Amino acid sequence: MKRSLFAAVLTMVLTASAVHAQVRLLPPAEKPSEEPQKVQVLPQSLEKSGVTLIEQPQPEPAAIKPAPVQPYSPPHQLQGREPAHGKLPGGTAIAPGLQPPVVQTPALPPPQVCCPTGRAWAEIDYLIWFVEGDHAPALLTTSPTGAPQNLAGVLGAPGTRTLIGARQFNDDAQSGLRFNVGYWLNPSQTVGIQAGAFWLANHDTSSGFVSSGDPILARPYFDTLAKAQSTELIAYPGFSSGSEFVSTHTSLNGWDVALRQNATCICNGRIDGIVGYRQLRLADQLAVFEEVTSQTTPGPRGLPAGSQFLAVDRFDTLNEFYGAEFGFLGEYRLNRLVFEGSAKLAAGWNISHVNINGASFITAGGPPSVNTGGLLALPTNIGLIRYSHPTLIPEFGINLAYDFSNHLRLRGGYNFLYWDQVRRPGQQIDTGINPNLIPVAVGGGPVRPLVSHDETDIFVHGMNFGIEVRY
Repeated sequence: MKRSLFAAVLTMVLTASAVHAQVRLLPPAEKPSEEPQKVQVLPQSLEKSGVTLIEQPQPEPAAIKPAPVQPYSPPHQLQGREPAHGKLPGGTAIAPGLQPPVVQTPALPPPQVCCPTGRAWAEIDYLIWFVEGDHAPALLTTSPTGAPQNLAGVLGAPGTRTLIGARQFNDDAQSGLRFNVGYWLNPSQTVGIQAGAFWLANHDTSSGFVSSGDPILARPYFDTLAKAQSTELIAYPGFSSGSEFVSTHTSLNGWDVALRQNATCICNGRIDGIVGYRQLRLADQLAVFEEVTSQTTPGPRGLPAGSQFLAVDRFDTLNEFYGAEFGFLGEYRLNRLVFEGSAKLAAGWNISHVNINGASFITAGGPPSVNTGGLLALPTNIGLIRYSHPTLIPEFGINLAYDFSNHLRLRGGYNFLYWDQVRRPGQQIDTGINPNLIPVAVGGGPVRPLVSHDETDIFVHGMNFGIEVRY
């Protein structure tokens, strides 16, 4: 009986000591300590019972709340019926009623996508662009009926009027298409590659006049022998009948490929920089066809009555640009409304080719003969000449677009392109002519006409309407 009473008293004392020691381990709720708390070792009498305590660092109160106190069953622990409630790595026991702190690692946010949605895109635009026209000298003139033969069609003479030339041509609107494709190389849409191309439909024109002698038709030029304005008569009453036709051709196209890097990205827009390669091609042609029948002897070019001749003058130019391209592309969104802009500068080499040809086919009572040279293209300027020089080509564009969905966008806008130091066919015509070199040539006199070597610049501008698809 005494032993049972003694055991019960001893159990109560030990239990009170363990609970008191455990309570001292917990940080105060009102004033949490900034220093890590350490678990105090139980008295020696409790160590003999098999309970082992270690130093347990506590997390800072501002970051993690203390773990709640778990129910304690001292009889079980003291009697050795159950193992300790927990152990640290290495087998060290944890004090009863305490749990190791659990620190949750915050989830990383998904990578931010620089709008718009979709890593691949394709664009197609219908173009209505204007290419600055070429300027040619007067190629065909007329005079009132009854004008003196030596003044008929002469520039500056009373009543002379220009029918073809002395103005710009091929400056009307041209239709075309433009394509652009691209792909972002990373999910955040900061690095990508793109390529594009555009084509304008060939612009071809032709005009001509036919006369049996009235109205008067003449081809004007400057006579370098007489040092005065003169003409080759095509149609004049009682002298000759004939016709003249002038045809022109213009085509423009280009392509580029570039690496695209995001420069800045905000919630409603972005600005990207590009660097790449660009090529442009401008081809022009001007041809003059003249057909004359002599009605008297001597007639045109001193031919006898009934003789015929066909003269052809042709001026071809080709301008090709090769160079690096730099620029910026940007957009700003207001809900589904999008404002797009672009600014590019291409720096490189412009290579120009000028090809001049001429021939005359003459029938004068015998088999036709072929002679080198027409009228404006003679042996003195016939040939192929190549030019090469550096140049800069800026281009600007602005669009107003509407997003029907995350994958479909409709747009319309305006583009402007400036190309310097190009050669056009009309400017390669030298109107100064030595009449002794006109087929059938007799020779002698100044070496004219010559290649003019003139160059100019062109403006290409117009509207575009199209769609963009993204996925």
